[in-house]
Amino acid sequence: MTNKTLIFSMICGIILLYFIYNLIVHILDTINRNNEIEIAENSMLKANKEMHSAKQELIAEIEKQYNSDYAEKVAKGTIWMGMPDILLSVALGRAGEIKESFFKDKVTEKWYYNGYRTRLNTYKYRLEVIVENYKVAGWKDL
Repeated sequence: MTNKTLIFSMICGIILLYFIYNLIVHILDTINRNNEIEIAENSMLKANKEMHSAKQELIAEIEKQYNSDYAEKVAKGTIWMGMPDILLSVALGRAGEIKESFFKDKVTEKWYYNGYRTRLNTYKYRLEVIVENYKVAGWKDL
């Protein structure tokens, strides 16, 4: 073998080792990423089960405190006139935004739900619920 052939073979060997090393690193990264995804999915499943269980306990407590009709409506996510604001937050979740106003002896709040970002990068809502003196007084689609 000549020196040029030997040097060429060594360079090819080094390049091959480099590619093999990168392949092994890539495979190990993929395995780690897949393990992290599996852990995250399991955590999410556990959290969803806990959330479902907590919601069921909350619905049972609503049935005790109010009545089964209220509990059924809250479980379905239904809102109605005169609904207490605490049940509204259970039925629809936490509002994306709440605007308050006070006038004489009346407290009026506007609770906004189902937010989305527009093409102009502003934030808007699809539902506005009007709460007066801690009870639902009306709602409208926006």
